[in-house]
Amino acid sequence: MVILGFVFFMFLLTVLYSWYDLNSDKRLIRKAVSNGDVALARIKDGSFVRFARDARFKNHVFWKLDVEIYDNDMKKFDGQIIEKFSLHQTSIPKGDVYVTYVEGKENDCLIIPNVIISSIPEYKVLTDAYEKALKPKYLNAYINDGLLLESYKDSLNKK
Repeated sequence: MVILGFVFFMFLLTVLYSWYDLNSDKRLIRKAVSNGDVALARIKDGSFVRFARDARFKNHVFWKLDVEIYDNDMKKFDGQIIEKFSLHQTSIPKGDVYVTYVEGKENDCLIIPNVIISSIPEYKVLTDAYEKALKPKYLNAYINDGLLLESYKDSLNKK
């Protein structure tokens, strides 16, 4: 009975850790977006960091992105973002994406998938301001077994 209880307890811990590992980034992004902690990042370059596995034993690749971050007041900051991508991400295109941003923590940003930004009407004013001031060249950021970044032209050619 004790062994069966121990096995059940370990199974429960494994399931809880797996759920936390797979959903932690999404929760952080939703919280930042709901708090208004959003900025535009212009990706200048990307370099490979390492391969890793998640709690479901799916392989991912970490990339380090050199970015220029523009906050809501259009102030520019240089930063680096290390983000977990799908294995299908073999190179990092140059372009603009929205990221979570807290002042003073320029290197603790997460890339926000486009569907989140486009689904919140309150951000239309912010995106219009960025488009007027910076003329961004947006990248398609979406999740498919990990984060993927690609130009819209490449996205359309795949279909």
